[in-house]
Amino acid sequence: MGGGFRVRPKSTEETEGPTVPVRDGAEVLVVGASLAGLCAAYAAAREGAEALLIDAAPEVGARPNPATLLMEPVWRRTGLPIPAEAVERELSGLKVCGPSGRGLLFRLRAVHVDRRTFDRYFAARAADAGAIVRSGVRAEGLVSSGGVQTDSGPVPARVTVVADGATSAVRAALPTMRNPQEVAWGLDQLLDAQDLGESPYSEVRFGSFAPGWRAQLNPLGGDRARLWTFIRGVPREELESRAERARRAFCGANRVRVLEERRGVDPAFVVPGRIAGDGVMACGTAAGQGGLEYGARAGLLAGEVAARAVRCGDTSRHTLITYESAWKRETAAELAALRWGMASLRRLSDAELDALFAALHGLNLEGEDLEALLRGDLMAAARMTGAGRSARVLLRLLQGWMRALWLR
Repeated sequence: MGGGFRVRPKSTEETEGPTVPVRDGAEVLVVGASLAGLCAAYAAAREGAEALLIDAAPEVGARPNPATLLMEPVWRRTGLPIPAEAVERELSGLKVCGPSGRGLLFRLRAVHVDRRTFDRYFAARAADAGAIVRSGVRAEGLVSSGGVQTDSGPVPARVTVVADGATSAVRAALPTMRNPQEVAWGLDQLLDAQDLGESPYSEVRFGSFAPGWRAQLNPLGGDRARLWTFIRGVPREELESRAERARRAFCGANRVRVLEERRGVDPAFVVPGRIAGDGVMACGTAAGQGGLEYGARAGLLAGEVAARAVRCGDTSRHTLITYESAWKRETAAELAALRWGMASLRRLSDAELDALFAALHGLNLEGEDLEALLRGDLMAAARMTGAGRSARVLLRLLQGWMRALWLR
């Protein structure tokens, strides 16, 4: 959330200029009211630091945000509540399928949230912990001595946590992504068709309509649903035509109206780079940490480390790298499993994908099984699916993986 900013040295005029009228800086300054930013401000304040969050939008939650679905078993790891007032629709599972819609079902609680209400809840939570949340303040650049220059003047800080989204220019100071070309581009469409939103399940499909990643239909009830289509490794200009193919895959010949479109990114395949430096850290999409669940966890971790660094009097990279190391340690196995799996799937034809997921059709798993798969626990996956199914699926995945190696 919030616009990106460039790195700039501190000048005499900036030193003597006006400060943001909230206060004369903060020990921990958070830039961007993304969920990661809100959680960072909350965690820093909870740990006893003076925390200030600034965002360019006129108010928290003012910007439309396509990230609206939470998987409760994954969200649970953040230790945070799901605010009841933000829940628009309760779902009872996630279907994972091939292009034609055959596949397996994870029975779990998932919720579709209203992001304005959701974000404002976490802004209030940060304020209750002691953080100051200030909207309508645009960060224009990092100041070399600590903090940022804003459109209202300089805001000094011992530690600056940058959480202002995918367009953040913090990468000019920190190479936060080792492979930024692996960011997936997405189109979120609000669709209207008879009974389209009645299913109790969110549904993910893999196929040539979403090369390199996925298409996902999230039912909202009645006739409405949201369709996300993500592409990776193909020209961004193909996104609209691929999304049209995804609509046909999900909706067939039914008459469908597109009521709204929003674009976004998913950094699920990004390998974290340097996300902590001297007096500065990055979290959320600015650091290649995609999804509400991962953004919240990264923000909490960044805020805690920032507050501890202020308390011990050392805000250099030597101390802040604790955040970077902990994040990589927590997510390395999940990222490796995801990249291995998609390297295999993206090399299979639609017919081969349908054959792979047909072997899993009718299989019902639980939320804990999804967590095991995300961790890359192959033994657990084998126990879930049974030996025969596991062997057929593994052979298909190995087929795609060998093609990926051959064509690399």
